[in-house]
Amino acid sequence: MTSFLPATLNGADILVAPLDTIDLGLLLAKDPAEMNRLLQSCITHGFFYLDLQTCDVGRRILSNEQDVLRVMKQYFDQPLENKLVDDMKSAAHGQASFASLP
Repeated sequence: MTSFLPATLNGADILVAPLDTIDLGLLLAKDPAEMNRLLQSCITHGFFYLDLQTCDVGRRILSNEQDVLRVMKQYFDQPLENKLVDDMKSAAHGQASFASLP
């Protein structure tokens, strides 16, 4: 079970989950320990931070950050009826189940 950590946000006491930071460079290098950390983070919390600063691929992603944010803004600024065209009509919300992966 996850142990939550106390924190304060805007003067209110809250609990936060301690999320792991996963190293993309180590994942790309197929580091067994980092791959296991990723799996455990997914099982335990379902979320994790991804450190993109440790490899060229990650740094390229970060360099495109403003372009990604611009595209996101354009997409979400559309009328709802336009966005509903993208609705997958699925309980998985467009995510493939682990069992369906090749």
